[in-house]
Amino acid sequence: MKILSTLALAAVLFPPMARPHPGPEHVHDGPITAEQMKMLPGLMNGKVPEGPPRLKTGDAARQGFGNKGTASDEGGAKMLREKMTTGSYNQNQPAVWEARVRRVSGEVMARASEEAAWSALKGEMPLYAGDSVKTENGTAEISLDAKGLITVDRNSEFKAVSLGKGETAFTLKFGGMAAKIQHFLDDKLSLQVLTPSAVCVVRGTEFAVEYSRLNKTTVAAVFDEGGVAASPLNAAGEKQGEFPLGKNSELAMAPDQKRFKTVPLSRMGRYRSAIAGMKKRLALMAGTWAPMPAERKEALRARVFGNPGAVGTKIEPAPARKPRRSRAKKKSSGDAGSPLILR
Repeated sequence: MKILSTLALAAVLFPPMARPHPGPEHVHDGPITAEQMKMLPGLMNGKVPEGPPRLKTGDAARQGFGNKGTASDEGGAKMLREKMTTGSYNQNQPAVWEARVRRVSGEVMARASEEAAWSALKGEMPLYAGDSVKTENGTAEISLDAKGLITVDRNSEFKAVSLGKGETAFTLKFGGMAAKIQHFLDDKLSLQVLTPSAVCVVRGTEFAVEYSRLNKTTVAAVFDEGGVAASPLNAAGEKQGEFPLGKNSELAMAPDQKRFKTVPLSRMGRYRSAIAGMKKRLALMAGTWAPMPAERKEALRARVFGNPGAVGTKIEPAPARKPRRSRAKKKSSGDAGSPLILR
């Protein structure tokens, strides 16, 4: 009788579902109630069944969700717990920033990998992990969804190393950049800017970074909001501690430098107008931004790189044609009536 009573109770708590078994694009068809959670001993401590859900590949994989294309065990478990407890998790939400070059001014070039040739960039283009943007006598503005804007200054080279929201990383090979990122104090988000002489972990929303190839010095700055944790690198590429930057401060870092001191904003103050402009444009983007269809992305990239879908492929120039031998008639300077035949 005791066994039958237990089975009857289980049938009431967990009635059979008429819906099909969830496929790889779904976790559960609905939330599990709090009372059911208490009756599941395996989930009392936040444990979940083995086999975390797979994330969609395709654009997410190509745009920079690491090199995996699937969620890690820890990430999958976290997503599943959120779905079970709140019923509000949307597994199809993007795991990477949708980065785009939105505006260009002057001479700007782009390439899809270190081996690819530089191509002229005249307008909007989706930016994928591995893409680089180089400005000469010009500037470029890059958006991250509708949450952030980055301005690449004149005479600079900028690369998107990773666009995963949990591990965003950019390199600044030379030149300068400024950024305004909204709501970036979220613990789930991470952004780093790397130069040859420093690593800057961004903790807040208004910042700028410069690197000079002449004296190998990196300068990081924070404006009215947020913070940056800056780590200078020595000649061997080793970190020389970590120095926090608060509001309206900057720090200069060079490989042979022995002492580092944060000072009030001065040299980097020239980026303040760029920050103010990005702040206004972000406010306007909030109500107009929408994800770009995949076909549109490929068409815009093909316009720049010349080969749709060929990410990281070097575009070789067309072979030159051999000139045809032709005969031309030309009047001789000595005899206006006698033709000169060229062979």
